[in-house]
Amino acid sequence: MRRIVAHDGSCDAVSVYACGGGGVNHRDEDYDGKQPDILDFAHVIVSFSNGCSASLDLCMFAEDMQTEYVGVVGTKGKVEARCPECQFRLTTRSAKSIAPGRTPPLEAERNKPIVSHIHPDAKIKEAGFHEGATFFELSAFVEAAVGSKVPPVSVRDGLMAVALGVAAHRSLDEKRCVLISDVLPGYAPP
Repeated sequence: MRRIVAHDGSCDAVSVYACGGGGVNHRDEDYDGKQPDILDFAHVIVSFSNGCSASLDLCMFAEDMQTEYVGVVGTKGKVEARCPECQFRLTTRSAKSIAPGRTPPLEAERNKPIVSHIHPDAKIKEAGFHEGATFFELSAFVEAAVGSKVPPVSVRDGLMAVALGVAAHRSLDEKRCVLISDVLPGYAPP
């Protein structure tokens, strides 16, 4: 989510709030007499220095298949991507919905969503989870490792991914919002 919101480097994450736990999965497992503390549900909210916020909703037991959803809501509309449906949906705000006032537009006044379906090659889907994303991630890693392409992520991206994860776990443990500067002393976002 950070790479979507902070893609141009003009902002970055400033705080994380999370709630969740281990509710269903791994409850019957035992490791040296201890039950694992694996999270299987969570809600995570990340606030950014430009005023944006993003959220992650994780539930590893409520669905009968693995699903992925990314949604972005802004002043111009909403963009959604869904897997395994391989669906991309764009809905822009109509002139009526932008007009001042609190009366929502009637259905006939709303813009209709543009829906696209992406059909990944079956071999790519078989190569890994997340509708082929594992295949593309590993391909990009190999290309960067052999020096034929620039890595698609930076060291900073990796550092921030770990910092966000640490902040989310600390937030869960301490039941509070955690500043990224609490996890990375001296950190100041752009």
